Amino acid sequence: MKRLYLIGLITFILGIFLLSSGVANYSYAGQQNKASVQKLIQLSQKYEQNGDMMKAKEYARKAVQADPYSNAAWNNYDKVLMAIQQNSEENEENSVLEGC
Repeated sequence: MKRLYLIGLITFILGIFLLSSGVANYSYAGQQNKASVQKLIQLSQKYEQNGDMMKAKEYARKAVQADPYSNAAWNNYDKVLMAIQQNSEENEENSVLEGC
């Protein structure tokens, strides 16, 4: 009976150890993913500031793909798309004005 109790206790302790290490690894992976998403957002913002909207869109899209649940990634992607749309509308207006 003591032997069965000891085996059960060892199994329980081993299970808790394995579960806790899995949670720690998942948490670490989540931190790495957040850092990479933040870096992609920063690259997108850099290209947007430099006027390269297609590169800005590319990195914004990569950030959303890396973490589809990131509000920061989605907000950046929306911002870039809105800037592209605004630039497109301004270019249209300018071309119409030049044609007159």
